[in-house]
Amino acid sequence: MSDLSAFVTLHNATLTTDSKRVASHFGKRHDNVLRAFDNLDCSPAFRRLNFEVTMAEVLGPKGATRLERVVHMTKDGFIFLVMGFTGKEAARIKEAYIAAFNAMGNQLQAIS
Repeated sequence: MSDLSAFVTLHNATLTTDSKRVASHFGKRHDNVLRAFDNLDCSPAFRRLNFEVTMAEVLGPKGATRLERVVHMTKDGFIFLVMGFTGKEAARIKEAYIAAFNAMGNQLQAIS
């Protein structure tokens, strides 16, 4: 991700991103990101801890406003969602996540 400050925000004292930012970053339509969220096969407990569905006012093309569903997600929720994405950016994020996990494992092994 080129500019994390535009992608990650502080929401209710937790670092999060949201479905609109995810759609923009990955070049996807927002309704497709929402569909991917709706189809996540995670446990209800994981969903409660890592996703918050809200409504946001959106300006339409002719100046009218409407309410649109937006999903705020924690880092874990974001990774769970993105693991189902394809494409170069999704692959880059998956590889970075694996590398960070392996580095953490190496650090823990060095300690013990």
